[in-house]
Amino acid sequence: MIQSKKDDLFGAWVAVVVVLPAVSFLIAGGFVFFWQCVKWLESAVWPHLTLRDGLALGGKRWITYRPDSGWLGFDQLRTWLLDDTPLPVFLLMLAGIWFFMTILIMGFVYILIMGFVYKVFVRDPSC
Repeated sequence: MIQSKKDDLFGAWVAVVVVLPAVSFLIAGGFVFFWQCVKWLESAVWPHLTLRDGLALGGKRWITYRPDSGWLGFDQLRTWLLDDTPLPVFLLMLAGIWFFMTILIMGFVYILIMGFVYKVFVRDPSC
């Protein structure tokens, strides 16, 4: 009975930490793409939404743009990321990266925990 509760708690944690953000990014990317399709059907002009446009929703400026960091490559990368990357593509990439990284981290933590359990309880029978 206790193992079942632990499994349920772990499953809920995985759902909240891994699945919910990834699905939210996918839904947001799909919604933005759908909105762009509707606007294109209305006007026959594709609305180009970038990451900067997505961060400026609600009239707030979340990122100020100063391309004078002194590092030319960094300035070009920031300009490309904010001004050239389509928002739906960025959201879909973010969902994939989030899902992959959290699964990778959880696998690493699992290996650490199982290695500790094996070392303490299996190899040392005196416990």
